[in-house]
Amino acid sequence: MAGKTPFFFRFKGKAVGINAGSTMRERIRDIMKRMHLSGQATSLAHRAGTALVWIALGTPVSYLSHLFLARWLGAAEYGLFAFVMTWAPLLTIVAAFGIPTTALRFIADYGAREAWDKVHGVILGSRRLVLLGCLLVVAPVAAGLSLGGAASPTVRVGLALVPLLALLTLYQEMARAYGRLALAYLPGVARPLLLLVVAFFVARSVPLTAHTVLYLVAGVSLVVLGVQAVAFERGLPRAVREAPPDYAVRTWLHNAWPLLLITGFVTLANRIDILMIGALLSPEEVGPYFAASKTTQLVTFVLTAVNIVVAPTFAGLFAREERAALQRVANTAAHFIFWPTLLIFGALVLLATPLLGLFGPGFEAARGALIFLALGRLFDAGAGPVGNLMNMTGLQQRGLPVYVAGIILNVVLNALCIPRFGLTGAAFATAFSMAFVNYRLHALTVRHLGVSTSIVSALRRRT
Repeated sequence: MAGKTPFFFRFKGKAVGINAGSTMRERIRDIMKRMHLSGQATSLAHRAGTALVWIALGTPVSYLSHLFLARWLGAAEYGLFAFVMTWAPLLTIVAAFGIPTTALRFIADYGAREAWDKVHGVILGSRRLVLLGCLLVVAPVAAGLSLGGAASPTVRVGLALVPLLALLTLYQEMARAYGRLALAYLPGVARPLLLLVVAFFVARSVPLTAHTVLYLVAGVSLVVLGVQAVAFERGLPRAVREAPPDYAVRTWLHNAWPLLLITGFVTLANRIDILMIGALLSPEEVGPYFAASKTTQLVTFVLTAVNIVVAPTFAGLFAREERAALQRVANTAAHFIFWPTLLIFGALVLLATPLLGLFGPGFEAARGALIFLALGRLFDAGAGPVGNLMNMTGLQQRGLPVYVAGIILNVVLNALCIPRFGLTGAAFATAFSMAFVNYRLHALTVRHLGVSTSIVSALRRRT
C-alpha cells in the first residue's frame, strides 16, 4: 500500500452527465456533481455520514441522561452537578496542554509521509505528556483547596474526573486521526447511556445527589476509557506498532501551547455564562440555563460531525500545499453543515417551551435563553469549520488575539446583562460573543490562507 494513506481524499475526474436510463446511484452522483462536489466530496459525505450516525446516537442519549438527571435531582442539585461538570472540563483542557489536538495533527501529518516511527512516538509520548500534565495541575489545585478549606467531597470527585476526561479526549483525537470514527465517538454514546442506566438503579435505592452522580460519572468514565484504550492499541497498524518510537517533544509542545490556549478560550467562551450565572445568581438558576445549553447543542451536532472528518483532511492537504483542494473541501463542508443546521434551529425555536418542560418544573424559564443560544450556534454553523481549518494549518497563533478579545467581550457583556436580564441576558452575551469570534476568525483565514469556510462564500462560488 505504498503511497496510499487512510487519512486523506484523492481527486477524480470531471463530472459527467447522465441519461434517462441511469441508475439511482448515478442520479445521486449527478446531483452531487451539480452541487460542485468533486470526488473527494463523495468520500467526505460518506465519512461525514458515519460521523453523523454516531453523533446522532450520542446526542439524544446525552440529552436524555441530563433530562432524567434533572428530574431525579431537582433544580438545585442538578445546578450543582452542572456547575462541577462545567469547571472540570476547563481544568482538563489546562492539564492536557493541547496535546490531544496536537496528536491528531501530527499523526495525520506523519501518516501522510509514512513516517511510522514518528507516528508511534506521538501515540506513546502524548499519553505520557497528558498524564504528567494532569499530575502537575490537579495536585497543586487539590492541595490549595485543602489548605483553604474548600475541598468538599463534591470538589474532590470533580478533580478526580480530570485525568479521566483528558485521556478520553486524547484517545478520541488519535482515533479520529486514523478515521476510526466509531472508536473515537464510542464514549459519546456509552458514557451517557451507562450513566443513565446506573443512575436509574441507584435512584431506586437511595436519593440521588450531585455528589452521588459525580461518583457515577467517574466510574462510568473509567470503564469506557479502558475499553477505548484497549481497542485503539489492538487496532494500530503493524507498521506503527513495530516501528521504534521517534519522539519530537519540543516540536509537539511548540505546536501544543497555542492549541491549549485556543481550546481553552473556546471552551471557556462556551461556559463563561454558566460560571457567571453560578457566581451572580444561584444553583437554581444554573440548572434551567444548563438544560437550555444542552438542548441547543442539538444545533451543532452536524458541524461537529463534519469537523470530525475534515480535520485530518485539512492537515494533509495543507502539508501537500493543495490550496485549491482545501477550498473545495471547505465549500463542501459549508453546505453539509449549514442546511441541516438551519432545519434543526427552526425546530428547536418552535419546540423550546415543551422541550424545557421535560426537565421538570421551572425549567421553562430558560426559553428566551435557549432561543438566543440556538441563534449563536446557527451563526457558528454558518461560519463553517473555520476553527478546525486554522488549527490544522498552523494558523492557530494568529487566532489567539481573537479568542482573547472574545473572552473579554463575553465577560463584560455577561456582567452587564445577567444582573438586568437574567438567563436571557447571559444567552445574548454568549451568542453575540460567539458571532464576533467566528466573524474575525473567518477574516483571518481568508487573509492568511486564501480559503473561505462560510456558507456565504460557498454559495457565491456556485454562481
